Amino acid sequence: MSKDLKNALDDIESTEKESARLQQKIDRLEAMVEKQKAIIEEQEEIIERKSNQSTPQETLPPDVIELKEIIGTQRASIKEKDETIQFLRGERAEIKNELDFLKKQSVKLEDKYDESFDKITQLKTELAEKKADVRMKDEKIRELELEVKELKTYQDRIESKFKKERDELQSQINEFETSLMDHKLMSTEKISEAKDFATRFKNVKERYDKLIQDIQDLRTQVREKDEKIEDLKAELQNLEGYKELTDDVKDLRNDMRKKEEVIEQLRDANQELKQNQAKISKKASEFDKLKNLMEEVSLFKAYLIIRDVGGKGVKLDLLKQSLGIPMVTVKKYVDRLKDVGLIKEDIEGRITIKK
Repeated sequence: MSKDLKNALDDIESTEKESARLQQKIDRLEAMVEKQKAIIEEQEEIIERKSNQSTPQETLPPDVIELKEIIGTQRASIKEKDETIQFLRGERAEIKNELDFLKKQSVKLEDKYDESFDKITQLKTELAEKKADVRMKDEKIRELELEVKELKTYQDRIESKFKKERDELQSQINEFETSLMDHKLMSTEKISEAKDFATRFKNVKERYDKLIQDIQDLRTQVREKDEKIEDLKAELQNLEGYKELTDDVKDLRNDMRKKEEVIEQLRDANQELKQNQAKISKKASEFDKLKNLMEEVSLFKAYLIIRDVGGKGVKLDLLKQSLGIPMVTVKKYVDRLKDVGLIKEDIEGRITIKK
């Protein structure tokens, strides 16, 4: 019950009690007046009767005179009581008017209270619905958080596998490069080993391609979860108009920030994977271009010499000395490597790896 309505009802109750008290006082005074009037009538009858018994020349008896004085006093008392009664009736009329006014006000306040009570009931219902909606959204967020955690675990496992296979691949590449630099691979046996490496390299590259595809699938899943979380954030913003839900919304925001940090970490990890992928892809691209040239061992060795010299590059005469083959053959090899886009030659005749 509202404070205004309670005060109005208390005022009505107090006014009704005051009105009843005045009415009791009025009734008591009226009863006293009626009683005094009856006494006066009896005394007047006695005076009249005694007056009739005496002659005009006779003096009125003392008791008659005393009765007249008593009657005068009682009449004055009756007049005073009548005035008091009239005053009390006027005061009671004012109180009654005030009581009627308070009752009208109380009716308005009761109507307003009923309207407010209905509004409060409606708001409580809406609040319960919003809280249920928030609980549902919170459950969805927990589910997404669990899925993101599982995806991150899976991504860590994929990254570990990728690093292991990348290291194995790099080790094999280093081993092969060392073998090519230390031996001239002029015999059929060495050529066979080069072919075997090409086969092994192809297998490793296929494993690498599959790993890259797994990472792409993982990125797609993370992006979908990210979009779901963004949708939930938008829905939660629609609930912030309810003051009672402010703490819940703040908690949800904190949870969302934590999830965004997890997703940002996933994005950073994916970015690192992209960078590593670019490096490995460059290596793979180089060996793809060299794969068809591996049977020509001297040609492949020429490429490795150009790559290892680096810097400003190597000239044809130095390359001829390193390979121990005729200049015409060296020029032929250089032209072949240019055709497949692995090397370039500047105007001074210096040959470098094409980046």
